[in-house]
Parts: sequence; C-alpha cells; structure tokens
Amino acid sequence: MWVPAYMRHLFWTGMKTTQRSESIHSFFDSYFNKTTHLCEFPQQYSCAMEVRANEEKEADANCWKYTRTLLTAFPFEAQFRYVYTDAKFKEVQVQCSRVLYVTPLEKRVVCDNVVEHLLEDIVYTRTKKKRGEIVTMQRRTYCVWFDIVSHDCGCDCKHFECYGIMCRHLIKVYYMYKVEHVPSKFILRRWRKDIQRKHMVVKVAYHDLSKTAQVQRFDKLMVEFTPSLLFYIIYPIKILIFYKHVNFIFLCHLFVNISHTINKAL
Repeated sequence: MWVPAYMRHLFWTGMKTTQRSESIHSFFDSYFNKTTHLCEFPQQYSCAMEVRANEEKEADANCWKYTRTLLTAFPFEAQFRYVYTDAKFKEVQVQCSRVLYVTPLEKRVVCDNVVEHLLEDIVYTRTKKKRGEIVTMQRRTYCVWFDIVSHDCGCDCKHFECYGIMCRHLIKVYYMYKVEHVPSKFILRRWRKDIQRKHMVVKVAYHDLSKTAQVQRFDKLMVEFTPSLLFYIIYPIKILIFYKHVNFIFLCHLFVNISHTINKAL
C-alpha cells in the first residue's frame, strides 16, 4: 500500500481507512444477521452496546489494578507506564525495545540551539502470513532534530504524528542528552488512563442501573437481612406489648446475632 507513505504527517492513530468499519462489522455480526427482525433490533443493539461498555469499564479497571513489567531502563518507559492505558503502553514498550537497533551516525549543528542527529535503523515489514512486523536486514537513515534549550524534538519518520506514540529515534536522542522527563507534547490526553471519558458519563438506554455492581450488592444485602430484621424488630415489640419490659441480656444476644448476619452477608 503506497497511500499511507504520503499521509504519515496526519494523525490516523495507525488505522487504515477500512479498519474501523471492519472491526465494527465483526463485532455486530454476533448480534445481527439477515434474519433479524426490525422489532428485535433495539433490544439486540442495547445488548451489544452494554457488552461493549462493560468491556471498556473492565479494561479501565485493569489498567489501574495491574501494571506491566518494564522491559528497559529508559526513564520514559517508567513514566508512560503510570500515565497511559495498558494497550498504548504496550506500543510504547515496542518502541523502547527497538532502540537497541538504533545507531547514531552523525551530529550536525543547525543553529545556536538546534542540533540534528542522523540515526541508522533497521527496516520492519509486514506480511500476510504474520500479523506483526518482522525484522529485515535492510537499513535506513533517519534525521532527528533536537532543541537543547526547550528540549523540543522531532523525527522525519513521523511516527508520533501518525500514531501518537513516541518513536524509538526520539527516545534514543532524549536518552543521549539525559532528559529524564517526558515533554508534555508527547503525552496525548486521549491515551491517558487518569481521565474520565465523556462518552461514559452520558446516560443511554443500555445503562441499566439494576445491573451495576453497587445495586446488585444492595439487593443481596436486602435479601439476606429482610427475614432477620423482621424477626429481630417485631419480636422485641411483642415483648414490650405483652410483658411491658425487655431483658438486657436478651438485647445483647439480639445485637450479636444481627452483627453475625451482617458479616455473613458481606
């Protein structure tokens, strides 16, 4: 495909023109087919979107619960691990692991603050038989400019402009100048895991409040507590009505039984 080579300066998040439509079609294939009736469409669509939303919530929870092991000693990799989602951090790790094949060739001073570096790197290709990229014996030279004062940097491979992930050439140059903190321009808000997605706040039909974890836990407590509470509340009232007094030891046993019931339900 020759078209992406001329569009690497545009932000496409690495997607092809038909990739998103193909993934959406494959997702809805398990819910719809040519025999699906129109009256069944709203219910099936709500079920499909509910599954999609639950998967996103579970993925967001796992990003905070689990952290991946660092592959390299680059400071940038450790910072991206605590900022980016797990899916995007894996892409960062791929670039960090490929810095091994990057070799500095030449250094040129452009002006007082800007320096250009020529880096040699191997070429990665894709085949129809394998899903990932494979390493070839071909070599290519990339030019990276670096501002010594502002620590701004750019590479002619346009990997960050196209995918939104720092390329291995930028990581190599920053490591050469001992820059330990990632510049803010390279941390995109759309990949962060510490922000709340706006589309998750909008109330829609498939957000059934009766299926949330909090509501299900409350329902479970109600089922467990209702028989015991009715017994322990009504029985002392009967004693007060018929005997006009309540034994203190009985009340102690009453509260102990209630606490045991609560601990069992939790």
